[in-house]
Amino acid sequence: MQFWTADQPYLKARVTLARDILEDDLETHALKRSLLDLAREVVALSPNYPKEAADFLAQIKNPRYLAYLVAITPTST
Repeated sequence: MQFWTADQPYLKARVTLARDILEDDLETHALKRSLLDLAREVVALSPNYPKEAADFLAQIKNPRYLAYLVAITPTST
């Protein structure tokens, strides 16, 4: 945050967005692998998902996109 611009009728501030940095390190790779393993388990246990969904998830290279996709996927109908 740079500074507050107003406090009435609600708080407002001028902000500077943080740079979007995707680190390519061992921890990021481990977290991606763990998320992929959990997503595969969900696909295997859910009758609502086609088994090919796990293969599709495995093709996603960017860990952020994988996390976004898994986060927005409904788990029940």
